[in-house]
Amino acid sequence: MMPKQMENATPKTGLIFLNGFYDLDRLVFYRRVIQKATDCGYPLICADGGLRIFDVLNKAFNSNFRPTQLIGDLDSVADDGLLTGQSNYLGIEAIPEWVGRFDKDVTDGQLATVLSLEQFGCQRLHIYGSLPRFYEIDHFLGNLKLMRLVHQHCPEVDVEMRDPLQTVYRPRSVVRIERKTEIVSSQVNNDQPERISLIAHDRNVRVRRSSGLCWDLAGLWIDPDQPTAIRNEFLPAADSVTIELEPDSDPVLVIHNFYE
Repeated sequence: MMPKQMENATPKTGLIFLNGFYDLDRLVFYRRVIQKATDCGYPLICADGGLRIFDVLNKAFNSNFRPTQLIGDLDSVADDGLLTGQSNYLGIEAIPEWVGRFDKDVTDGQLATVLSLEQFGCQRLHIYGSLPRFYEIDHFLGNLKLMRLVHQHCPEVDVEMRDPLQTVYRPRSVVRIERKTEIVSSQVNNDQPERISLIAHDRNVRVRRSSGLCWDLAGLWIDPDQPTAIRNEFLPAADSVTIELEPDSDPVLVIHNFYE
């Protein structure tokens, strides 16, 4: 289903909170993005245990952040004291047809993604909590597939996976990535270079041009079976990096690490 076009020039951005890893040493990052989304009226969609980050933030900052929608079977928060029946303590109703549906054929992240596109008509998605907790690498690899799911439903929608010190993009044509060093904690050694890695899942990933990188990617075919395009670096004087794919190229994962 195609998202409805906004009348203004600012894309409607949906924030999805998955039941994965959240860096609790950098709560200010999550507070900032949720506050900005709230001010803009963007939907905040929790996939089951993604609800916990709202609880953590409210207790840490005495705030009253509330998600717009809670979706999933809710098995991850059933024993946390955050739920009473189908409502959580924040007063947000879960979508009833999915509560307790442990035998469903889709993940809670898939439900949240489709909800963002079909019900809320988002033109851009930012996904949080996608990294694995403990040894749950299967969840992370599954979460990466959500980016493909977005482009299957709505090819024109931009999707990013965001964490305090990392962002994952999946451009279909061109991506411009701003330097982030200035927002990294002062406790971090800012002499560490910001890094860009490209990982292909499809056979036909070809770069037309690049700028701002120490190793130019122009003309590069990225082999999906070889890690040959990882750990590139921002040029010291570059404020941004641009990567443009060939017109007939498949999409590629672009990972921006702010520091090591």
